[in-house]
Amino acid sequence: LDNINPLEYYSIDWSQVSAQPEETEVDPMVAGNCICDLTLQSCDMNCCCDEDCDPEDRDLFSECMAEAPPTPKIAYCVADTQIAEVNLPSGALAVVR
Repeated sequence: LDNINPLEYYSIDWSQVSAQPEETEVDPMVAGNCICDLTLQSCDMNCCCDEDCDPEDRDLFSECMAEAPPTPKIAYCVADTQIAEVNLPSGALAVVR
């Protein structure tokens, strides 16, 4: 396989290639709340929130993947009782200790 030229192996029939490509309008899709639903109108394995999966599909799942991103958590280097939020006159927010 080292001596195969990819252009020879995957030849292109240029007579079938349009010189002026057609414009195609693509409808944008909203991802929704089910982050494991990756394929349109198809059941995604182990995606329990995928509405394209019927009960028989779900019976075959080994587990349920996360349905939403994890809730963000704030980790403090000091106890949160030592931190206060201050609204400055400029509209900025300062966190002071």
